[in-house]
Formats: sequence, C-alpha cells, structure tokens
Amino acid sequence: MADQFDPNLKYFFRDKDSEANSNFNDGLAYCAAGLVESFHCSPDGKPSPSGKDLAVKYIDPWGNPNYCWRSLDEVHLSEASASNYESLKECVESLFIEEE
Repeated sequence: MADQFDPNLKYFFRDKDSEANSNFNDGLAYCAAGLVESFHCSPDGKPSPSGKDLAVKYIDPWGNPNYCWRSLDEVHLSEASASNYESLKECVESLFIEEE
C-alpha cells in the first residue's frame, strides 16, 4: 500500500516496475509517470472499492496524452511543489487537442 498522503497537496506518480506490462504499445512496455489529478480514496491510504484510487495524467513515449485511473498499489507517489505541478499540468493539457 502507498504511504500516507495529504489530498490537499500536489503529487507526481510513477508506475511501479511490476506494472510495466500494463502499459504496452507497439511492442514496448513502459512505466508511466505524470501527475495525480485527483484522489478517490481515504487519506489514510484505504483504497477505493473499485480500485480506482487516483485519476492521473501523463504523456506516453509516443507523445500522446493519457488520462486514466490508477490504484495506490500500482504507483509510487512523490510530493510536488505547486509551481512544478502546474508547469507539468500545462504541458500535458496542451496536448489534449480536440479534433473537429
């Protein structure tokens, strides 16, 4: 289980090495890393019954933006400064282009 966290702070995430095969594309397995958009579990780390504890955003190795769910058991969390978090968030969100 992940360490305790404060949902009022900003966090980056990185998939645990054991989760690399869950991200598989074009013959490449990778560990995603990015930002935690929101928490859907208790601050003491008790997971959501659905297994969808974190809403995360990241850019895959091909430059595609991704928005998905992660379980606390699948990731490492690291606290981010507000300015670093906002910088990465702006970069990731700039890639979410709506096609007309």
